Amino acid sequence: MSLRESTVKGVIWNGIDTFGQYIIQIAVLVILLRFLTPADFSLIEMLVVFSAISAVLLDSGMGQAIIRSNKITSKDLSSVFYFNVALGFVLYITLYFTAPYISDFYNVKELKDISRIYFLSIIINSFIIIQNTIFTKELNFKVLAKASLISSLISGTISVILAINGYGVWALVVQLLLHSLIKAVLLWFFSSWYPSFVFSWNTIKTLLLFSSKLMANGLLDTIFTNLQSLVIGKYFTQTDLGLYSQAKKIQSLPSQTLTQIIQKVTYPVLSKIQDNDTSLKTAYQKVIQMATYIVFPVMFFLIAVAENFFYVISSEEWLPAVQYFRPLCIIGILFPMQSVNNNIYLVKGRSGLLLKLSIIRRVLIVTSLVAGVIYGILILVWGLVIAYVITGFIFIHNGGKLINYSVTEQLRDVFPAFIVSLVLSYTIYFLGEKYLGIDPLVVLLFQAVIFFMLYTVFSVVFKIPSFTELIKIAKSLISKIKK
Repeated sequence: MSLRESTVKGVIWNGIDTFGQYIIQIAVLVILLRFLTPADFSLIEMLVVFSAISAVLLDSGMGQAIIRSNKITSKDLSSVFYFNVALGFVLYITLYFTAPYISDFYNVKELKDISRIYFLSIIINSFIIIQNTIFTKELNFKVLAKASLISSLISGTISVILAINGYGVWALVVQLLLHSLIKAVLLWFFSSWYPSFVFSWNTIKTLLLFSSKLMANGLLDTIFTNLQSLVIGKYFTQTDLGLYSQAKKIQSLPSQTLTQIIQKVTYPVLSKIQDNDTSLKTAYQKVIQMATYIVFPVMFFLIAVAENFFYVISSEEWLPAVQYFRPLCIIGILFPMQSVNNNIYLVKGRSGLLLKLSIIRRVLIVTSLVAGVIYGILILVWGLVIAYVITGFIFIHNGGKLINYSVTEQLRDVFPAFIVSLVLSYTIYFLGEKYLGIDPLVVLLFQAVIFFMLYTVFSVVFKIPSFTELIKIAKSLISKIKK
């Protein structure tokens, strides 16, 4: 199978997985928003920073190192597996005894018991890091799709049932644990690899030479991404944190989900041509164009219809989240370009440079958090937007230099999708204002039809390359289905 065929097949299955999970997550979230309060969601958000840091430590960047390397043996995989499992238990035990201090920090007594159950997912996840890595390296996204969709559907359904029956925050805890457990069972069932009774410290040390900087960058990224929730939870109300966290989650679902479909597949594929800068530039040019062509219209659409959107998917107590949602969508617009450029650093083995640039972003994020504590949560949110926009261009500039793909070239490549999305967002915003007072669901559907119909028309008229590429992929998929 050719590199292009591998990529297309990977994108299709990863797309099925990601879009399937996206639909399930949105459906479950819409129901949960009607039965749970912002305070319920805030309790989980207070713990996310700790579980996220644990996830980065658990992988230690070794998953990326294994994918990038062409000389990984079964002995290496077994060594990393046992290392991950041991680390998983160490992390859980540490957090178990830290639970009272976490509870005291937020001054929320119920967090002690909630966290000790919630963090069990760390141990479960430690058993499947290698399975995830192997399937990704082999571009076997079909298995990953099955495991993810089944676990998301079952855990989401049970979570909804618990929420409807008044179990509050425990509905969210059970959802996380069941998702991790079911996915782990399925990945072990589908996997043909099992660890042998061997362990090599030399393997761990060798992999850490590459992965340690990647892990450090991941830790910084995770800490500072979730530091916002920690600060809001500490200095503002639980309702504020609940509103912010769900605005952030709903914003990130389309931007990160759509980008990761492409990014997750292209990293292992493009690692195979890492020494050919000309091929890399051509490939990344197509990846960036495709990612932005899909993400730009979705994010601009959400900014334009934010009020109607929240009114339709939730209850009135969630409407104040719109003031956080719109600014955060600006970060989502920039996300695909920066995320794809991050892959360039990894493919070229420049994890150290990625770490240095990440430190610059963290300084700006801390500045915005301090300003937010002093002047209010809206200042905090807009400060984060400014920090991500400034550093986003720094990431794009330096990543592009590695393969001679300048910022000017990148902006030129994404400009058609950007300008069309921007103009159409203004159009449907004023349409929504004109028909104010009509059923919000009817107006939202009308806005969606107008926006995406015109986006397709303009794509044809202006001959946007990504639209043509999507048509080719669609035809290829239809052809395979017919066969």
